[in-house]
Amino acid sequence: MFGRGFGANEIREEYNFGPSNADDQAPSGNHDSRTHQSQRQEARGSHDTPTNMEEMNVFSESDESLHRSRRSEDVPAASRYRDAHSSSFYPEGSALSTTEIPSHPPPSAVASNQGVSGGDGDGLNVTAGGVAAQLPEVSKTDIVKEITGRSNTNTNGMTVDGKEHALLVERWKNAMAEEERLNILQRQVEYQLKATEGANLEANFPPKFLCIKPLVNHTIGMVPEPRRKYVKFNYVIWMVNCVLLVANASVAITVAFSPYENEFEGPKASNKAQATALSIAYLLGVPLSFFVWHWPIYKACITGLATRHLVSLCGLLVALAFAIFMLVGLPDTGACGAILAMEVYEGKSNYLLIPLGVVISLWCFETAYFFYCMVVQWKFYRLDIMAQREARSHIDNVIGV
Repeated sequence: MFGRGFGANEIREEYNFGPSNADDQAPSGNHDSRTHQSQRQEARGSHDTPTNMEEMNVFSESDESLHRSRRSEDVPAASRYRDAHSSSFYPEGSALSTTEIPSHPPPSAVASNQGVSGGDGDGLNVTAGGVAAQLPEVSKTDIVKEITGRSNTNTNGMTVDGKEHALLVERWKNAMAEEERLNILQRQVEYQLKATEGANLEANFPPKFLCIKPLVNHTIGMVPEPRRKYVKFNYVIWMVNCVLLVANASVAITVAFSPYENEFEGPKASNKAQATALSIAYLLGVPLSFFVWHWPIYKACITGLATRHLVSLCGLLVALAFAIFMLVGLPDTGACGAILAMEVYEGKSNYLLIPLGVVISLWCFETAYFFYCMVVQWKFYRLDIMAQREARSHIDNVIGV
C-alpha cells in the first residue's frame, strides 16, 4: 500500500485510526478497544470492492442460466456443444472458452453476445455477458463460398471473370477430393505390397511328402478374387503336365524297345538308347515347368506388375514351343508325337497306337491351353498397364489442368 503513494493521514482516515496526536491514540479502556475493533471491521466491510461481487454474481448467474437452458431443452449431460469456430478455420476454439478467438473470424462464425436466442441447442457460446446466441453448424463448402464470394450456386448474374473464378474454385475442390482418394488408394496398395513382401511367409512348396525341402510359398488364396479361378486352373494344368511327362517317357521307352514286324520294309535300326535317355531327360520338365511358366503367372496375378507379366509371357512362349515339339514327335527324340505314331502304324504293333493316341491328345490340349494362357496374360498385362497409367495421370494432373 505504501508503495502506491498513500499518505499517513489518508490511511488513518480510511481505516478510522483517529487523530494523529499521542493522547488520542491511547485507548481509554476495554470498551473503547472493542469499539475500535468493530469500527475497523465495519470500515473494512464497507470498503470491499463492488466489482468483484458483481463479477461473482455474473458468473454464478451465467452458470445457472446455462443449466436452466440445458434442462429446458432436454439436452443430455453428456452432450457437447459445438462451437462455430471449431467447425470452420479455427479448431482451437471451444464452446465454453472465448479467450483465444481470432481477430477476423469468418462472417458466418460471428455471433451476438446479447443473451440467448432460439434454436436447436447447438453451438452455444459463453461470454462475459452471459450465454451468446446459438450458432448454426458451418460446413467447409459454405466457408469456401463465403471466401470466394459465391454464396449462391447460380452464376447467371455473374460476370465473365466471376464465372471463370467460380469454375476454377469448383475444379480445385474436385481435384482435391480426387487427390485424397488416390492417395488413400496408393497407400493401401503400398501397404499390401510391403505386407506381402515382408511377411516372411513359410515355404510350403514342394510338399513335404516328396522328401524335398520346401523352397517357396505357394498359396492360391493370396491371388485376388477375379483371377483366382484362372490361377487355380493353371495349377491343375501344371499337375496334368507332370503326369503327361511321365506317361510320355513310359510310352516312348516302350515303343523304342518294341520289335518291328516282318513285313515292314523300312529301316530296321533305331537309336533306342538316345530315345530312352531323352525321354527320361524330359522328366526334368516337372520342376522346370513350375518355375518357367506357372510361378511367373502366379506372381503376375498377385502383384499386377508389368515385369511379372512379361516374364510370364516369355515362360508361356517356351512352354508352347516345347509342347509343339512334343506334338510333332520326331523319331529317336523320346517324344510321343504324330511322326512317331505314323512309324508305329507302318512297322510295329497297332496296339501301341492306343497309348500313343492318348499322349498325343494331351499334347494337343496343352498346346491349345498355352496359347489361351498367352492371350489371357496379355489381356491382364494391358489392363494393369492402363490402370497404372490412369492413376499416374490423375496424380500428375491433380488440379485438373
